[in-house]
Amino acid sequence: MPVISDYTCKLTKHTKGTLYAVFAYCFGSCLMYIIGLSSAIHFNTTDICDIFALSGLGIIALLVILLSTITTNFIAINSATLCFTNLFHRFNFKITFICICLFSIFLAYFVSMQQYENFLYFIGAIFAPLFAISFSEFFIFHNTKIHSDKIIIKNNLLWLVGFIIYENLIDCTTFIGITFPVMLGIAICNIIISYILNQTAFSLKKS
Repeated sequence: MPVISDYTCKLTKHTKGTLYAVFAYCFGSCLMYIIGLSSAIHFNTTDICDIFALSGLGIIALLVILLSTITTNFIAINSATLCFTNLFHRFNFKITFICICLFSIFLAYFVSMQQYENFLYFIGAIFAPLFAISFSEFFIFHNTKIHSDKIIIKNNLLWLVGFIIYENLIDCTTFIGITFPVMLGIAICNIIISYILNQTAFSLKKS
């Protein structure tokens, strides 16, 4: 979800292009899940290195790991570069891309892999309320561009509340996880608060 907008932002046919991107992502993900689950059941292990070793793929397995690592890292670095250059327009895209790539290599080398799960939770805490607000603003209020300072302040405060809630509910489990409930809650809060603000503004103008 965070990076798909990087590849669909310049579409000329928005609906068709978005559907193609969603279908391709879902198809690829489901295919990987099926292969992974089938391999784990067949070889009676969930360790990917053991699965590759037992399957006898050899060089093919190494190529799969190499290509998957390269493509995944390219997507992440490209997304980070786009975000950075959107915030700071004077920076050159190619130079920024190289700098972020080198910084990522530095982090990968020195930061313990034991912190990776915490990092993923941190990303979830950032994006879950962010997308909840973005979706509700776009699909409910049809706000494609936000100009009002009041809306920006409201959304930032809601995002902060969602971030704190997500971080504190990480250890809680539901049958649908924690991400969707947080997104739904923040979206509902945004709808209610926006409605109250709009009614208040309407009343003030009327008076």
